[in-house]
Amino acid sequence: MKIVLVAPFHHSIDLTIPIGVLTLASILKINRYLVEIVDLDFLYSTNTLKKHIKSDDNFLEISNYLISREADIIGFSCMENCHHINLKTSKLVKQKSNVKVMLGGPQASVTAYETLKQFPYIDAICVGTGECNILDIVKFLEGKKTLHGVGGVAYRIGPDVIVNDQTEVIDLEKIPPLDYSLIPFISQIEFIPVEVGRGCPYNCSFCSTSLFWNRKFQLRSFEDILNEIRFFVRTYGKSKFRFSHDLFTANKKKILEFCTRLISENLSITWSCSARLDTVDEETLVAMKRAGCEKIFFGIESGSSEIQRSIHKNLNLQYVREQLKIVKKIGFERIELSFIYGFPEETKKDLQDTLNLMTDIYLNKYGTILLNKIAFLPGTELTEKYFNCLEFDNTHLQCQMSSLNVEGSIDIISRNKKIFSQFSGYNQKIYNEIPYLDKLSFLLLNLYGENLRNSITLLLFCFGGNLYDLAHDMSNRMGRLLENAMCSHRIFYNQLTPIQFHNELLGMLNTYIKSIKLQNYEDLLGNIFLYESMKIRVMVTKQEMGSSVFQYDVTQPISFDLLKQGIPKQEIKVSISMQKAGILVIKKSQLKILN
Repeated sequence: MKIVLVAPFHHSIDLTIPIGVLTLASILKINRYLVEIVDLDFLYSTNTLKKHIKSDDNFLEISNYLISREADIIGFSCMENCHHINLKTSKLVKQKSNVKVMLGGPQASVTAYETLKQFPYIDAICVGTGECNILDIVKFLEGKKTLHGVGGVAYRIGPDVIVNDQTEVIDLEKIPPLDYSLIPFISQIEFIPVEVGRGCPYNCSFCSTSLFWNRKFQLRSFEDILNEIRFFVRTYGKSKFRFSHDLFTANKKKILEFCTRLISENLSITWSCSARLDTVDEETLVAMKRAGCEKIFFGIESGSSEIQRSIHKNLNLQYVREQLKIVKKIGFERIELSFIYGFPEETKKDLQDTLNLMTDIYLNKYGTILLNKIAFLPGTELTEKYFNCLEFDNTHLQCQMSSLNVEGSIDIISRNKKIFSQFSGYNQKIYNEIPYLDKLSFLLLNLYGENLRNSITLLLFCFGGNLYDLAHDMSNRMGRLLENAMCSHRIFYNQLTPIQFHNELLGMLNTYIKSIKLQNYEDLLGNIFLYESMKIRVMVTKQEMGSSVFQYDVTQPISFDLLKQGIPKQEIKVSISMQKAGILVIKKSQLKILN
């Protein structure tokens, strides 16, 4: 009996270990099943799978590859961004073989009944975590057992769909050691994920974590975590780790104990984790930094106190601002701060409050900003409350879906709102006024946030520090040019090289800058943008052009305080040469802004 487990497809060049899939594969292997893990990201990165413009060709190639593995059972791990791919692929696989198909993962779990009703080629679904029942499901598909009384499964008896709710969440100490021989590309992974625990004790209305883990918070034993880290350090020479847990810092005492143990091990590693700003203090953050933590992901979600309450996030925003100062003072390598917009109860003032907090974070260099439009995930409190008001949103689809096969999946997504509610939107006038807000935020505050920092700071200054007004103006002037320029599938399908991608975006920004009047700062902004954009082009081409090319001589970087004092235009000097290897290159660049 051979079983193939397909890892979630992330459409990413950054390979990782699919921990959930590996856990189930390890259990099956211990029980003497022949198991293989298929990772589509890896297969695309090695050109084992080819990228086709036509959707049907991509589905056909994936299904043919899976059939070639000669499995008796194929299991797909389903996240919200790849459930459609797994369903389309499953249909093709079943048409050409006698293989049994099972699904698992968050998206399949919360839509189990509807998925089995609508897609008859799916044989069974694991509901919730699969460690307790994966063997039961496999034996059922082998025809060796019934699933009556087994918790956490969905299956058919004749025309009827039966869903047995998850009755238990496994104790992490009972999970057997993972068999990393099932992952052939570990040496190619830069940041090694280590599962340090599961679950979140909070209950945010938009989040599916509490549904999947039943709000049961767990941390693995320190010894198990350290043994796994030692294994990767000694076997593969790895030193960079990503601690996988929705909220690693929920228990201060435990985190301090863990950091003390990790420091005593002297392993010389670095790591990242996810946290809430109200679950860390200066003592905890200092300990984490000393123990090798370089990056923390914080979900803030909204700059509005009203929205914080309505989504049950309940962060004290004044406390958030104070905490960010402490985080910056301690000096982590990278801080990521996540925001969401598009909540049904969100007003224009609420959105402005969020953008104002983001602007404050950007100008004070507190961290990297991520802004996403709300995804109405199936089964969440927020989705259930507003389900009847949600409408299929093709623009939302383009933002949220993996760029693979967008047009080829619209048929099943638009007809099945209960299964794919994350591709629906709540129509509000304020979001129609800035239809590309998430893309503009990514462009200004993330992608070019550092390398165009002086240009962006000056733009914000000329709009009175109001990111809402700037985004509204850019949306009106740039419109669908921005949407087209930032379609990631153009890079995925090799339609654009990285330098072409950046040239297109920078050219679009240059056109925008030339089209606006900025309180007599047009020449200043034009010169600064010319310098900073040239620097980006040089960096992207990775040409060895001498240190002078990359030197950024700014005696005093632009700030709002400096701009308010006034800057003599004659002190802005940028000189460039025009041609080398077919691109514009800075030869002797000097940009001095004097107080």
